[in-house]
Amino acid sequence: MGKDKKEIKPPSLYIHIPFCLKKCAYCDFHSVPFDGQLASRYIRALSAEAQRRAGEMIALGTAEIETVYIGGGTPNSLGIKELEILMGAVRRNFSLRPGGEFTVEVNPVFGNPDKLKLLFDAGVNRLSIGAQSFSARELAFLGRPHGVAEIERTFCDARQAGFQNISLDLIYAIPGQGIESWQHNVGKALSLQPEHLSLYELTPEEGTPLYSLLERGHAVMPGEEDALAMQQRAEEMLLKAGYARYEVSSYSLPAMESAHNLNYWARGEYIGLGAAAHSFKNETRWSNVTDPQAYARALDEGRLPVERSEPVSPDEAAREFVLLGLRTTRGLHMEDAEGYKLDLGKHAQPFVGGGLLEISGGRLRPTGKGFALLNRVTAELIEALGL
Repeated sequence: MGKDKKEIKPPSLYIHIPFCLKKCAYCDFHSVPFDGQLASRYIRALSAEAQRRAGEMIALGTAEIETVYIGGGTPNSLGIKELEILMGAVRRNFSLRPGGEFTVEVNPVFGNPDKLKLLFDAGVNRLSIGAQSFSARELAFLGRPHGVAEIERTFCDARQAGFQNISLDLIYAIPGQGIESWQHNVGKALSLQPEHLSLYELTPEEGTPLYSLLERGHAVMPGEEDALAMQQRAEEMLLKAGYARYEVSSYSLPAMESAHNLNYWARGEYIGLGAAAHSFKNETRWSNVTDPQAYARALDEGRLPVERSEPVSPDEAAREFVLLGLRTTRGLHMEDAEGYKLDLGKHAQPFVGGGLLEISGGRLRPTGKGFALLNRVTAELIEALGL
């Protein structure tokens, strides 16, 4: 493997909280309407799964983990009592390495200062706030249950609680959105001075209200050139403000990249807890049942809630290596590719010649032009490699 490849790290830990106040128009993640009684049962089940998985790790030597990420859904939709139980289950069963990153996703509609303080005091050291837009019209179109003022208040409350590492999510290429509105959103986000920003192009997913709206002709997505112009304008603003792009959708201040997400892009191992959570360890992937009731029932009966488990084949591993690695500015180490039996040097040449990829320091990485066309570049390179 590559000379600069790090030693094998402990796995990351992901915990899924499936509850939301309501489903956003564009969301195809697994979530259900918040129900207090179900939430209490679900957190008890999560605690039981955490104990089981930690026990398996201890049997192999240690329950140390590299990072923790609690996502959803809406983790901060949980009440104070449920959050306390959840934080206790993490601390009691797992050992986060010194200085390890511990992130919780936050929706501004539930931006309660007491909850934020509880999280900080429990060892959470990073928040990811789902802002999505600083336009009331765009928030309403997306079906977000909060307003602009709630975003700003939640961010300020998080700082007051002690958080020094905060990420904001923004969505662009929203129907009806022009580049001026998008520039306003990015400017407002930068005025809050977050350590990290994730910028996601709106993608209509089949089965969502947004997809149905577009199918009926009640809304029109911005064109590809408009979406690219928005992305480029944001990058100009972010680079000028001192942020650097490190992943296709992510920018950060120096040394403030998301360690948890970088682990995914490097094909690092992770353990997933909760309904619909996925895990990857020892070249095997498994996933839990998606229904929170079925998930809780399995653990109440003393069973692990795994619905599916399968080994990752060598070809699948090689595909993932290319697909995930090219999402980052670090790219793919040429020597690491040899471990997957890939001749990157040969098959990447047409893309290098076309200015889409570059080879530097023993690594193959996308150029700025390549990032703009990343899906196409990745698909064509994977085909060229025979994967």
